Amino acid sequence: MTDRKSTIIGIVLFILIAIAIITMIQRAQGGDGQCPDKSAAQTPEANSPPVCLVSDRSEVAPPSASPGNFIDDCLDYIVWAESRNGTDPNCQPGIVGPAGELGPWQVTPIYVADIKRLTGEVLDPYDCQACREAARVYLQHYMRYVAVETICDAHELYRRGLTGYRNWKGE
Repeated sequence: MTDRKSTIIGIVLFILIAIAIITMIQRAQGGDGQCPDKSAAQTPEANSPPVCLVSDRSEVAPPSASPGNFIDDCLDYIVWAESRNGTDPNCQPGIVGPAGELGPWQVTPIYVADIKRLTGEVLDPYDCQACREAARVYLQHYMRYVAVETICDAHELYRRGLTGYRNWKGE
């Protein structure tokens, strides 16, 4: 019986240590990039900064939402969330993320292929203006298929793609 108790205690301790390590890694990386609470995300009509922050560790303030410019506010938020408007050292040239992300917009190879399909042009991940316009085309195209009610929703659609967004929303 003592051996069984020791084994159970060992397993529980292992799990707790693993959870603590995962939490520390996520905090060191600035969170998991998701909105902390979908219901708390800002609506496009709101006249205040988005509340779906990726991390509270940034020195760069998030863009403020302004009525009537929902897509522009979404684009401002996306580049801020992905790289703090290009100030994050992990988005500099030569650094590639685990899913192949490049540049301030954290563009992936799948995203580049999708933009080529939608626009016929190859996207340079380090051309911020081209990435902004590509993100505009991308959001306008896919927002026809899913409900995007908040700036945070638009960011998640950008990050996850159409299928991933539908799964995230539970659609």
